[in-house]
Amino acid sequence: MKILHIHFCSSPNIGRGIRLYIQSHSAENQTEVCQIQTLDKDGNIRLWRNLFIITGLVIGVVMVAVTVLVQSIETREAFVGDTVILPCSIDRTKALWDVFWRDDEEKVVVDFFEGKEVFSDQSPEYRDRVQTFQTEIANGNFSIKLSNVKLSDSGTYTCHVPGPAQSVKLTVKVGISVLVCVSLYYCVQCVLECISVC
Repeated sequence: MKILHIHFCSSPNIGRGIRLYIQSHSAENQTEVCQIQTLDKDGNIRLWRNLFIITGLVIGVVMVAVTVLVQSIETREAFVGDTVILPCSIDRTKALWDVFWRDDEEKVVVDFFEGKEVFSDQSPEYRDRVQTFQTEIANGNFSIKLSNVKLSDSGTYTCHVPGPAQSVKLTVKVGISVLVCVSLYYCVQCVLECISVC
């Protein structure tokens, strides 16, 4: 039976290089040095250079992957109580694929399985407020209509489709309507107009 040991060390005899010892110990306590490899200063520099190049390539691939995963982010604005359309469309040849709408908390807004809308797993806050365009699904239109918009609906909605996902950032605002009536003395017409709009 042999036990293999690997040691890294630096030695004054080889400058600033690194020496790799691979030793094999047999059952009879005999030691054999199988291989000695010296990495000199230039080799060390090459090693670090290659490491930086590989790291840079990995970071580049990750950034490209993130860019591809989210193709674009559209923006929509609505007031409380409004109805808003969140767009999502794909190539019509993929219209029978599965498509999933999710909010930024990964809650289910609506699902499409083989081109048919499914509300069974829909989150309660979207119940009876989401409509689809069934006649347009065959054309690859998976947009949804969100009605009776609430402040809590603000956020990013993602349409997970075959290929890059499509996201829509929804901003919900509070609308305040104020009618100010100005009555002028000795002006009956102005007063009547004011009363008619108040």
